[in-house]
Amino acid sequence: MSVVNPSLRHQVIRIYKELLFLGRDYPQGYDYFRTRLHKAFSSQKDLTDEEKIQQGIKRAEFVKKGTQIILQLNGTLRTDIKTRNRSIVSTDIQVIQNLEYFVHRIPSDIT
Repeated sequence: MSVVNPSLRHQVIRIYKELLFLGRDYPQGYDYFRTRLHKAFSSQKDLTDEEKIQQGIKRAEFVKKGTQIILQLNGTLRTDIKTRNRSIVSTDIQVIQNLEYFVHRIPSDIT
């Protein structure tokens, strides 16, 4: 087994940790993300060619960007749902308040 460039090793560990950190908020869960990430990196553990390791790092950076986009979209959807729910609730409250106002204004001979 040949010794791999320490700089490359550091880059691999750094991108692994960054991806692992992103996985905390992954829609399908941290355990799902972590398991798949571990398998992906473990399958490449025997690489010694620096060029192939560089390609793997580039692929991991690409996956990182995709994961960030997924998390942003997921966060946007959550925000939209919360905002929509709040606006529905506030609209319902306004309708109820208007109904109460009009109910109190109904002449007593009608009720």
